[in-house]
Amino acid sequence: MSTDTRSSLLSTLPKDIPASFLKQITNDFSPKLELGKGAFGTVYQGIAENGEMIAVKKLGENCPVADKTFSNEVQKSWTDGHISSKYTSFDPDRLQQIKMCVEIGLQCVEHERKMRPSIADIVEKLNAMLE
Repeated sequence: MSTDTRSSLLSTLPKDIPASFLKQITNDFSPKLELGKGAFGTVYQGIAENGEMIAVKKLGENCPVADKTFSNEVQKSWTDGHISSKYTSFDPDRLQQIKMCVEIGLQCVEHERKMRPSIADIVEKLNAMLE
């Protein structure tokens, strides 16, 4: 796999993003950029400086986020049809890689600690994706 492809894939991994950046790209969570509401909050369209569109979910203020329920919502949202219908320019191979990253992330936040993968398992899974 080329360095560019690897960098591109790594750019899809979750990151710590400052709230100020999220406010900026959603125009302070403008109702005009609202895409929809779910059980845990509102989803907004964010527009980065490079023009890239980003979905931003703002959790409700008193949202009682149950680990399993939140995990189920994320898994339901990240189906091939859901993503490919909204982002028709996605390469199907890259979509699979993104889904795998989301699945690994969900495993990492599993409620039962013994069900979470080790760091070595995570690195192995990520390296396997890059091959």
